[in-house]
Order: sequence, then structure tokens, then C-alpha cells
Amino acid sequence: MSNKTEIIVFNTKVKVIRIDDSDYFCLTDLARYKTPKHPNSTILSWINARPNLELIYYWELRHNENFKHTSQGMFKGYEKYLVNEFIKDIGSPAKWLAYTNSKSFIVQRGKYGGTYAHSTLALQFASYINVNFYIHMLEE
Repeated sequence: MSNKTEIIVFNTKVKVIRIDDSDYFCLTDLARYKTPKHPNSTILSWINARPNLELIYYWELRHNENFKHTSQGMFKGYEKYLVNEFIKDIGSPAKWLAYTNSKSFIVQRGKYGGTYAHSTLALQFASYINVNFYIHMLEE
């Protein structure tokens, strides 16, 4: 069951959905603080940075028993995924979901959709956008 709410950070409305006792913040809304007309470019820039991809990967290992990975520590097809999607800067949360059976992101398409991330990852994303923005988000 999901519940929807929103918070305001620096005059930016941020949708929050609650699923199974976890909050997911709308990265699209957060990115509008930095790039109002093209928030998706900020999301793609963030997810294509290797340290952020590693953060997402280790979050999945810790919180998702259905995460697709191999005994060598990476999900099946990880190297191909990195080369084809992220090293070439064309990776996205939707592609991550398709490859890994991820719980870290929720992608809702359409006019009122957006890319949502678990609160742990959304807070790191807010820090990536702007440290002062991140501090205000923590306070909200």
C-alpha cells in the first residue's frame, strides 16, 4: 500500500510516496531545484557517476533479496551493463530496474509521473545537487 505526500525544500515541492514502511522521494522534483527545465539530465548525470552507481549497487545488496547479481559480487550482465549504459553515459533508473530487479527506484511514466528513489539514495542525490539544499531536505 502506498501513501502520497509532499514536502517543500527551498520553495521546491517534492513528492514523497511511502511503500512498505519506506519513503521514496521524487528525484525529478529534487532535480528541478538545479535544472528546472531539464531535471532528467541531472538524474542521468548523477546515476552515471561510478561512485553513485556503487552506492546504489551496495544498497540493493543490503535491502533487496531479489537483486540480480552473481556470486562474484555483481549482477549477471553487470560488465555489459556498465559498458553499454553507464560508461557511455546513457544509463538511467529505468534501465537499472530492467537489468537488476531493483527496489531502489520507482519510475512512474506520464504527466504526473517521475523517478523516485529510496530515502537513503534520495538524500545522497540531494547532496549531489547542492549541499545547502541537502541540509534543508534533512530538516524537512
